Amino acid sequence: MKKGALVFFLSVLSIIWVGCGALKKEEPITISKDNNNAVFTTNMGGNYKISNLMEGQYNLQIYAKEYEFGKLKNEHNLFKVKIGDKKDLYAGVYFSNLQENQLFAGINGGLLGSNLKFFKKADKVGIAMSTLDDKRNLQLNKEIAICAYSIGNNMGDVVSSVDLSDDIRLGENKGELIVYLKITPIK
Repeated sequence: MKKGALVFFLSVLSIIWVGCGALKKEEPITISKDNNNAVFTTNMGGNYKISNLMEGQYNLQIYAKEYEFGKLKNEHNLFKVKIGDKKDLYAGVYFSNLQENQLFAGINGGLLGSNLKFFKKADKVGIAMSTLDDKRNLQLNKEIAICAYSIGNNMGDVVSSVDLSDDIRLGENKGELIVYLKITPIK
């Protein structure tokens, strides 16, 4: 009798243990503005914290799509790296006209600069920058816009910033450069 009660008790305990483990809710992967652990601290750009990555290997890519009057003109690979077993990451992007119109991108301290023709007219016609200001859920295998640069057509033109919501509307400016981040798991 005692042996049967012990087996029953252990069975119930193991079912509760497994059931409670299944109820654990995974936190969504998020991206948010982060100025405490800034990858870049000068010029025009943004710093971000990516939180709640699960254990595993990932390819992280920062790239830009260049538009002229709303039509895709060019794509630029800015930074690509393989990351493993990190729960939190720090990424950043910024433009510096002090260093030959370079756009810098980096993740966790790594940094690459790209000289883009897009910025050559910026000093003459004006430039506006938009960044991701609110915390957002980040989906694996899907790009998310993290920064945008806009230039006008003529000196004195109003340069509009770009809303980086899920439904980006382009074409209000002569040129827009939208910077994206994408995380892909390695299987």
